[in-house]
Amino acid sequence: MKVEERLKAQMPQNELASVGMMCMYCDLGPCVINPFDEQPQVGACGIDAEAMNYVNLGVKVIKGLNDYQVPSKLSISLDRMLGHTHSAEIGAQELLTASKDVLKASQELASAWHRDERIPHEVEHGIGVLEKDSVNLVLTVYSPEMIKTAKSQKYRTMARENDARGINMVGALCGGAEASYNYEIPLLGSTSELEEAADMIDYVYRGGDAAEACEKAIENFSRRDKATFRHFTPKRYTIGYDIDKEKINEAVDRGLIKGVVVLMGCEAGKTTWDTEELVRELAENDFMVINLSCSLRETAYGVKGCAMMEEYNIPCVINGGCCEPGKVLGLKKLTILIPGWREPRLLTAAFGCAAQNIPVIMGTAPFVIPQVRNQLAEAGVQIETDSSKVVEFLR
Repeated sequence: MKVEERLKAQMPQNELASVGMMCMYCDLGPCVINPFDEQPQVGACGIDAEAMNYVNLGVKVIKGLNDYQVPSKLSISLDRMLGHTHSAEIGAQELLTASKDVLKASQELASAWHRDERIPHEVEHGIGVLEKDSVNLVLTVYSPEMIKTAKSQKYRTMARENDARGINMVGALCGGAEASYNYEIPLLGSTSELEEAADMIDYVYRGGDAAEACEKAIENFSRRDKATFRHFTPKRYTIGYDIDKEKINEAVDRGLIKGVVVLMGCEAGKTTWDTEELVRELAENDFMVINLSCSLRETAYGVKGCAMMEEYNIPCVINGGCCEPGKVLGLKKLTILIPGWREPRLLTAAFGCAAQNIPVIMGTAPFVIPQVRNQLAEAGVQIETDSSKVVEFLR
């Protein structure tokens, strides 16, 4: 069963939980507030609907910061909630202030990943990158060591000795997208492709001993039922263009492009955005689009009639690897688009960008009541579920 099918089985989802009116922060819970009816209007600790939203968002921000190993400056205190004001003392600005530290960590990570030898290149993308008669080893973290080990003569020979053509190293998820960007390996895609192709994958590398991973992958290949292998046709995309901030900013200053739009993260799950059409529309309206995602975009939209291509040999649509906001900080007239936040890391990044006065438009709303949604919009985080309306925010 695919994630879309499991999500469908959850419908209709709880209406109160969908606007963040369920709290499990302490052992007084789980508490539910009904802001649209008479009772209950507060949780057991005394906080109201708005405060409950911010407690839930605060927990997500703390998790997002933790993913980057950044200490949280956000304080959530049950003592304050139980106090005479029954306040969480967290609002939109507190969330943004706490989240901005994630940007420096992201910049450091992106800098560590930089590879001077990278050149624009074509890669295959989709389930079709898997090979029936090769050891399919999927890389989900950024690991040049793993790539080097898998390509070594030792493990290529070992694979052939086990009746495989060789080791087929492909990327997936954020780390795999960055590996594809820098090292020209094929890209399987997101969690959806990983799940659908699970029986055709011999090993998923998430870190650890590279040699041991290769040996385990070869062992698994020997046991894989080749008769169940399904053939797909991969698509080809161009990837590897540098995000040349100096040239891009110059193009903005000269009016060659109206601004830079960064599409960050995948559109799977609840999002209703048509990202392919959105990218095409943005390019036609003279915006540069930088795609930071494990779902690649068609760069042809950004070639024909693109002033950036004519002046700087940079397409107006480029695939830039992993969804790290640190890659694009410093670009002028920058807007961040996040089709779906799926995990707290992206939600925290959205708040962090807004804290730096970088407009953010999200295609999937956090679980908040309308009042908090408006407060987030005022702070720089807009919610727009209809992708056909996104360009209007940029004009």
